[in-house]
Amino acid sequence: MKKNVIGLLILLLINVLQYAEENNNLFNEIQYKIVSVNDYRILGAVRIIDNIEYPITGIKIEGSYINGFWHYYFILDEYNQSRLEQEQPGTYLFNYMEELIDIIPFGSTMESAGIFFSPTGNYFGIDSGTWIVRNLHFYSYPEYEYIDSITYFGNIFWINDTVIYTTVGNEHIQGSPVDNDYYHFIEELDLRTNERRILFNHTKLTSVVLHDFIHNTLIINIQYVDSITDWHDYSKYKYRIELLNYE
Repeated sequence: MKKNVIGLLILLLINVLQYAEENNNLFNEIQYKIVSVNDYRILGAVRIIDNIEYPITGIKIEGSYINGFWHYYFILDEYNQSRLEQEQPGTYLFNYMEELIDIIPFGSTMESAGIFFSPTGNYFGIDSGTWIVRNLHFYSYPEYEYIDSITYFGNIFWINDTVIYTTVGNEHIQGSPVDNDYYHFIEELDLRTNERRILFNHTKLTSVVLHDFIHNTLIINIQYVDSITDWHDYSKYKYRIELLNYE
């Protein structure tokens, strides 16, 4: 009886050791796979580990038109739960053939709503802010030299390395019942020279927003009142559209 018990204990010990060895091998295999990430694909946002595709969850794929071709990117930051420890946080940039061409060490989804590239690919802006009026901080690419920042409302538009946008003045519209009660006007920033130019200014009776930019034409929404006191009453606001040739 005693020999049988000892035999069972030995058999149990052998099974435990085999189980531990198998799991250790499995662990080592997983570790090997984790450290051998050799490629990424933008399609479906996946990482390639030993020729096997693994989805990267919790990210959003965006696109930018750079040098005549669509480029795509996703931001994989330190807050992403599916990011592997050794993966570099940043903006994973892919060319039109969906090949990874760079990992830009900027872009955090907790601090930014995304990245905007200039059509030439010479600059990019990091979007930030939580309000309807937001900020863009621009850097040169690939030097990552800080250039300038803008405050903008609505959409932004590009001509080469110049960004065109609606911005806000320092003056509030007195008595306005809306939260976004600054006067708005249209401005551009040339990132090559760091020079700004007002394209369409506001007045005491008008506030303007750049609705679209098509074929070198600014399509402008103008909000206006007949009297300065009419800003107090939203029902007295009037609207019209103007077209302005960009020069």
